[in-house]
Amino acid sequence: MLSPRRRWLIVSFCLIAVFLVVQLARFGQSLGATSVQQTPLREEACKTLPSWDSPWNYLNFDHPTTRAKDNLRNDTHYVTAFAIGGFTNELISAIHLIYLGILTRRVPILPPIIPAAHVSEDAGTLAFSDVFNLTFLRHALRYPILEWQDLKSLDLNISVLDAPSASDPALERFGCWSTQKRTIKAPAWSFDSENVLKLDLGYTRVPDFVYLDPGDQKELFTTFPGLAVLVQSGYPHPASTKDDLVVLRESRLGGKGVVRPDERLACFDMLFYTSTGLREFEFEERWSPVWNNVGRHFRFQRDLVDHAKVYILKAFGIEEGGDVPPMITVHIRRGDFDLHCKAGEQPPCYIPNSRFKKAVEDVQKRLLETKGIKASHVLVASDEESQEFWDEIQSYGWRYIDHLSEGTYELYGEWYPVLIDKIAQSLGVGFVGTKSSTFSLLSARRVEDWNGDNLRNDTYYVTAFSIGGFSNELIGAMQLIYLGILTQRVPILPPIIPAAHVSEHAGNIAFSDIFNLTTLRSTLRYPILEWKDVKSPQANVMDNPPPSDPALDTFGCWSTQKRTLVETTSSTSSENVLKLDLAYTRLPDFVYLHPEKADELFIKFSGVAAAIQPRYPHPDTKNLGVMVESRLGEGRWAPDEHLACFDLMYYVSSGAAADSGNWFEFEDRFKEAVEELQGRLWRNRNVNASHVLVASDETDPSFWSEVTSYGWKHLNHTAERTHERYGEWYPILLDIVAQSMAVGFVGTQGSTFSLISARRVEDWNSGESVMVSYYD
Repeated sequence: MLSPRRRWLIVSFCLIAVFLVVQLARFGQSLGATSVQQTPLREEACKTLPSWDSPWNYLNFDHPTTRAKDNLRNDTHYVTAFAIGGFTNELISAIHLIYLGILTRRVPILPPIIPAAHVSEDAGTLAFSDVFNLTFLRHALRYPILEWQDLKSLDLNISVLDAPSASDPALERFGCWSTQKRTIKAPAWSFDSENVLKLDLGYTRVPDFVYLDPGDQKELFTTFPGLAVLVQSGYPHPASTKDDLVVLRESRLGGKGVVRPDERLACFDMLFYTSTGLREFEFEERWSPVWNNVGRHFRFQRDLVDHAKVYILKAFGIEEGGDVPPMITVHIRRGDFDLHCKAGEQPPCYIPNSRFKKAVEDVQKRLLETKGIKASHVLVASDEESQEFWDEIQSYGWRYIDHLSEGTYELYGEWYPVLIDKIAQSLGVGFVGTKSSTFSLLSARRVEDWNGDNLRNDTYYVTAFSIGGFSNELIGAMQLIYLGILTQRVPILPPIIPAAHVSEHAGNIAFSDIFNLTTLRSTLRYPILEWKDVKSPQANVMDNPPPSDPALDTFGCWSTQKRTLVETTSSTSSENVLKLDLAYTRLPDFVYLHPEKADELFIKFSGVAAAIQPRYPHPDTKNLGVMVESRLGEGRWAPDEHLACFDLMYYVSSGAAADSGNWFEFEDRFKEAVEELQGRLWRNRNVNASHVLVASDETDPSFWSEVTSYGWKHLNHTAERTHERYGEWYPILLDIVAQSMAVGFVGTQGSTFSLISARRVEDWNSGESVMVSYYD
């Protein structure tokens, strides 16, 4: 038996291996790699276009098929959703869908735009690509985006009221998730979409943890982190497969039996009421990560923009072919906003036009003073039909597109007046809208982001530092890259600093020395930098740079340290290597997983993303006091906007679920776990995994004698003189790489070294793993 002292010291890693002939380089090539399924007509598309640009790279065929299921690839996961409520609400739902796709690495499939609200049911459906430039969107996001018409042969001109026959060969059944609030016993309405797409959908309610407030049965909002872990491809949250999930609908067309939510194609009835987890209706906030990272790239098709300009020029009496003058666009929502009454008022209660006139004058004045722009032209859009209303508008000298006299509906169809107005509104240099109208909200965002100073395509960056050993630094780097994707910032990976299992003299190493970052960038479709790409040279971890060093850079950074501590996590080693002098400001309370708990260790990705949102950070990040001055002087620099930096990115959570880790007390269960896994591999796969390779930080000879007595092997770095021949890092790296080559893995629960090794075996080799707990 082992002594209590050795029991505490041991972090043991047992490896069941049927080894393949694999070179060390595969370790780098495997990070994030995916298998490739051979399918028809794939190669030509890959040669001519970036992978994300052609829908056919993500489908079995280069054309729609009768049934969508026949076109879905076996090595690709997808996500879709449906929506009603008018054009703008359906667009917001589509933006949410793409954001969820990016979070889960699923390919989003946009539904057709269903006629509702301001057009009749007979208007027909629209594809998003009829209105928006999806090629621009894919390139901006570096991400594939499909439409249902890419998968399946559709007639978008059929009535949304025509249900398909149960015998229609194109009819398909899918199991979907419902995000409907729990007090309602039916899914959100999707019959119109189902009719057009010839689908018969069954719905299961999402589990409680997915909601913004899991304890409130009336909660309307779900969270992106909750939805993401629910449909995580390959390894969804355990709650997604429980037997007690509520089935809201089995079939609308008489299909027999419950159809559980589909794993290959995750689908939802509605994604309009979705939040990153900070608050309801986040989309209305200027700091919204969803709009800033996805929505602002939904540009209108050029031919529609050109046609809208013709209408604008005519409205202002300018000869066709001229330039659209600098103008203020105004949206005055009336219609169903007639009930917004103050105490004592009776409907209809609309905002008087005089208030819009005052707001326009304020914007005109501000544009002239700040940008030297004289925006004397004003173009109004409204759903008001009263001639008295429009007479008052014209009395101000304002103009509007008169679709009635232009015959827009008769010439181009029922959708066209709506589309022309939306596009025209986006072309202003200033905007005045109606609060709480999503039409106004998106028009305002387009004017701000497309036509103002924010039109510039600046690049923003994010970096972080960490200590605690190789595996912890790797996890910190993974979190950093994920945050970069969430915020559309380019992540800059720090060097790996010697700590834990190597001495300070081992030297620092770059991530690209170990991992294939080219493969990683290609798989994620995202740029990734290292500090060695940004500046050189790099110094030793022990060398303090003098304040006079010309290579010394100063930055203000954020500290993720829990709020009961007054010091940051030490980043001195990284600062020495990179020749940095950093001042730290503590993150605001809303960023923490439990804002009300001062000793909360974890922060939320959604909170951090809002705090460092380029150009429009969360307002609570302003005017915070500096927590720690710079170490080489008395610098009190506020956090840098261009390069957002953090002391530590290890304790970060999606916010969907929080599990507290348990520390260890050793119990000799590894041999039992190995035998259990060997039996499972033989029974389930007919694999005789008789070879076992062990890695551990234990140095006591009696430990290794016990390991050998089991017939297990280990890489004997002492006998091989690995350290002397290749350096101090090499024994650890060889053990890490060797563990990744197995068909089965047994590790130590609570060890990040074991955790990552298990994930590699599962994801790279389709292997199995068992984690030994000290409490079982």
